Amino acid sequence: MGKRCQVCDGPIVNGRCKYCGMPYRNDAVMYHLNEDRSEHYRHSSAKVRREMDQSEIPLPDRKGGADYTKKKTAENKGTKNKSTARKTVNNKNTTSKTVSNAGRTASKTYTSGKQSGTEEKKKGKKMVIFWLVIALLAALIEYVPDVLETLKPHQIEEFIYKTKLIDKDDKEKKEVPDQKVMSSSELDKYDYYMLNTEDKYYEVVESNTEDFMGPGEYVVEAVWEGIELEFVPSDGTGGVVWDFDQEGQQLKLELHKGDRLTVTSLDGQYNYFRLYEIQQYDE
Repeated sequence: MGKRCQVCDGPIVNGRCKYCGMPYRNDAVMYHLNEDRSEHYRHSSAKVRREMDQSEIPLPDRKGGADYTKKKTAENKGTKNKSTARKTVNNKNTTSKTVSNAGRTASKTYTSGKQSGTEEKKKGKKMVIFWLVIALLAALIEYVPDVLETLKPHQIEEFIYKTKLIDKDDKEKKEVPDQKVMSSSELDKYDYYMLNTEDKYYEVVESNTEDFMGPGEYVVEAVWEGIELEFVPSDGTGGVVWDFDQEGQQLKLELHKGDRLTVTSLDGQYNYFRLYEIQQYDE
């Protein structure tokens, strides 16, 4: 027995009441309880999806339903083709980047090779310069004896003094007198120069200035003990060394142009002399 209309109890034909026209469509395949249409569409079979697509088409257009379904399928295929094309382009770009990176790596390797070659050339040049210097020194050594023969004895001694090669033990050592040459009150009348262990080397100039002593008569006084005074005359002969082992020891000196004085600390501490100018000489 067929289904009857719930309104007029008329027969239902093709989903509609034959008498009153009340619709009775069978939509159970397209809907589930507590589930919307989009969720149902995602997990439905192909047949159900086609029926759901057909239900969206108005009744006058139902004849073209098959064409509509084909159109949808074609659009989906077009989308898939586009995504495939994009993947292909991305693969090409990846390949391009790989080739580019390989080229850069090769370029870096080539550059590093050039740098190592440049360093080897520099090392080679340095070695050539080194051996040239050695050869030049060897050639000069042969001429040193001839040069020394042409120099006079006093010139050689002066050269040795200026290069500080003379041993102090070769000079005469004298004791400093215990008695003072002049009292402190007497020395206060005269100007003095400071001869310290930092500047160390002094030479008498032609005439007195504020900074350099000239020819004349002087009194040397040790400010502290443990200081040494070395005197070398202008001709380089007859040098004398005095060791001042007491504070305030004094010594009288005559200095002439070209005479040299050297001040040395015996205990490694800073020390200095006062060189009082008693009389000035004209030379």
